[in-house]
Amino acid sequence: MKFRKILLVVTLLVGFTGLAQKEKPSLKIKQKYQEYFSLDREAFFLHLNKNVFIPGEDIWFSAYAFNPKRNTPNFETTNLYVKLLDENLKPYSTKTIFINKGKGSGYFKLDTLPAGSYRLVAHTNYMKNFSEDYYYNAEFTILQKDSVEINMRVIKMLSTIFNYCPKADI
Repeated sequence: MKFRKILLVVTLLVGFTGLAQKEKPSLKIKQKYQEYFSLDREAFFLHLNKNVFIPGEDIWFSAYAFNPKRNTPNFETTNLYVKLLDENLKPYSTKTIFINKGKGSGYFKLDTLPAGSYRLVAHTNYMKNFSEDYYYNAEFTILQKDSVEINMRVIKMLSTIFNYCPKADI
């Protein structure tokens, strides 16, 4: 019995001295948090040639890299991955764009895509290291061929009306 009490006291003392030597978890978490947010981020902006396309057109884009923390261009990035996603967010096509001095450009052929809504998503491998969502994400639409023909008739009709009354005070 006496041996058990001594063993219990020794075990508790050894256990507590081991805990006393450890760093406080809150300090460790705070340090990791500060390290995480002190790292530079990169972000991209894609300038699209337009948001609505008729069947058979191509989508062209220019890419601009910047550092959102400093609000300055980012000249360190060289590869940008741009994905063309369908309505169900399934990849249709992917391209790697070379970024030189913070700028790059590219295009996707849209001739085989049916009418509907699509999305361009751009990111780098470095951006995958962070949980914040700095991926560039843009939506665009491809019109149905029938709606394009109807709209072209309306445009022709309106241009004819405006050609007959160029100086009308309406």
